[in-house]
Formats: sequence, C-alpha cells, structure tokens
Amino acid sequence: MEERRRFVRHPIGIPLTFKVLDNDKYSLSQTTDLSDFGISFLTEEKISDGQIIEIHLNSTKTHLHAKAIVKWQIFSKQENKYRVGVMFIDRQDGFRAKMVEQICHIDMYRSRKMREEKREIPYNEAAFEWINYYGKSFSEGNLDYNWEAA
Repeated sequence: MEERRRFVRHPIGIPLTFKVLDNDKYSLSQTTDLSDFGISFLTEEKISDGQIIEIHLNSTKTHLHAKAIVKWQIFSKQENKYRVGVMFIDRQDGFRAKMVEQICHIDMYRSRKMREEKREIPYNEAAFEWINYYGKSFSEGNLDYNWEAA
C-alpha cells in the first residue's frame, strides 16, 4: 500500500466517543493515531466517507469536543473492526487533541513513577520530567513510550 501520509502521526490509545451528526447514538471507540489535521479510530460500525461526526476525547485533566469529516475507512480483519480516518473541521482541534494526548502520556508516566518510587509525585513535577525525557520525540511523532508498562 502506498504511503499517503503527509503529516506526522502520533500513535495514541485513549478512549473516544463519537456520533454521526444525523444520529443521536454515541458509540465508544479506541483511538489509533492522530495528526495535526485528524484522528483515526476503530469502530464496529461502517461510517460513510463524507459523513460529519462529533468526537469526544477525555482525560483526567482535559477534554476535547470536535467535529470532523470521515475521509477514509478500511475493514481490519485482524481487529474485526473498521479503522476510520477523519479530518478535523477546525484545525485548532488537531492541536487540542495533541494536548489531550500529551496529558494522557504525562498521567501514565506519573502513575508509573509513583508506583515505582512509592511516593506521591506532583503533576507539575511529572510533567516537567516527561517533557524533558519525551517532549522532543513526541513532537516528532516517534515517541517510544510503552503504555502497558506505565
């Protein structure tokens, strides 16, 4: 398959809820990656290209509500779900989504450090450490951070 991506993708694995705008039903999903312009996620339901959807990303510290347009979808036999790619309608939502992702990484880093060091670590201290260790690779889209170990 030809690589068509022009923007750095950030692997991300946080919960997401979404709904197609002409439908009142919200569905729970799992994100797979995001860029400055969009996000991809898994779903059991097929969503037509061109549909406008509403996305909600939540973390313990912040949340994002955004509208996006479905640009592509493929069925993954391995996951038995559709992988859907959407583009944010408001470009600022891409920046906000990356901030939610970064906060999730910092939360996981903080939790892991508190378990390992058996002490309370203030959020600001954990954020400072995480940015020093992982900030550059995060911004370049090649963060090598093990969520499962966090």
